[in-house]
Amino acid sequence: MLDTPKLNPPTSAVVRPEGMVPTRALMTNRPSKPLLAFNGVWKRLCRDPRLSLRNAVADVWSNWRSPQTPPILRPGEFWALQDIHFSIHRGEVLGIIGFNGAGKSTLMNLASRVLHPTAGTVESGSAHIQLLDPDAGLNPVQTGRENAFNRLVMNGVPRESANARIDAVAEFAGIGDAFESPVGTYSLGMRLRLGYALVAQEQPDLFLVDEA
Repeated sequence: MLDTPKLNPPTSAVVRPEGMVPTRALMTNRPSKPLLAFNGVWKRLCRDPRLSLRNAVADVWSNWRSPQTPPILRPGEFWALQDIHFSIHRGEVLGIIGFNGAGKSTLMNLASRVLHPTAGTVESGSAHIQLLDPDAGLNPVQTGRENAFNRLVMNGVPRESANARIDAVAEFAGIGDAFESPVGTYSLGMRLRLGYALVAQEQPDLFLVDEA
C-alpha cells in the first residue's frame, strides 16, 4: 500500500489512490439499482501487528458508542483507499488497473464484505457476489476433482447432483489430466481456471476477480 497524508477524510474532494485507474465497459441503458456501489469509501490499515489488534478493539468500541465519528489515522496506520466512488450495474464490466500497493485487493475485499470500510458505505444490490483470488479456497492436498466435489457440496448441491456436475467443471476449467492431480502441483493459471470454473457453476450476479 502507498503512504498517504495523515488527514481526516474530507467530505467533498474525490481522491483516487495513486496509480489506480478504472476502466469500464458500459451498458447503453442502466437499470436503476446497481449490483454494487462504493459511496465515499475510505479504508485504513495498520502495518504494525502489535497495534492492529488494539486498534481493532478500539474501533468496535468507538463504532458502538458513536458510529458517525470521523476516523483519524493512529500510529502505524495509513489510508489504503481514499474517497472511492463507483457503481456497477448488471451487464457491465469494470476493470481496475494499478501499481502493486495501490489498494486493488483491499477494494476487492471490501466489495465482497471480507473487510468493512472505515468511512463511507459499500452497498450491494445482490446477495450472490463471488470473489475469486489466486488461492480460490482450494485445498492443495486434494485433487481438482475432490476440490470440485467439496466446493459444490458446501454450496448446497446434493451429493448425487455434485457428481454429475463435476464433469462440467472439468470441461470448463480445461486443465486436462491435471484435474486428477493434487492442486498443490498446479500453476497459478491452472488454479485460477479451476477456481473460475467452480464459481461459474454457482452463477453469481457479480463476479469479482483479483489478480486476473
